[in-house]
Amino acid sequence: MRLEYSPDARLLAFVFGRIGDALMQAACQQESLDLMNISSLLVNARPEVQQQVRAGLLLLGGVEVHAATEDGQLIVTIEATSDRAAADLFTTISRQPGVLSASLVYSQFEPDPDEEV
Repeated sequence: MRLEYSPDARLLAFVFGRIGDALMQAACQQESLDLMNISSLLVNARPEVQQQVRAGLLLLGGVEVHAATEDGQLIVTIEATSDRAAADLFTTISRQPGVLSASLVYSQFEPDPDEEV
């Protein structure tokens, strides 16, 4: 069974997600913490070159491949030091040879554990 969400429900989820991100950013800036972006992606690759796509993604810094299916879908996470760096990595992934599409599933800002006291 597939759940269908109304456009209003999707908009509310987006807005509340962005408000949460903004609040986290404000709290971290107040405490002078550096933020990192953690995003998850669903990458669709041509099945016959999925292994090459996976190997290419693993060469990118901050990228992990958590699962892959036989039909070319890969579950990927990105860890980046800023939203700009995450967007750049997303673009790089989208343009990899053999990648048919990349969809952002989730994005979150949180304090960088390496920068916490």
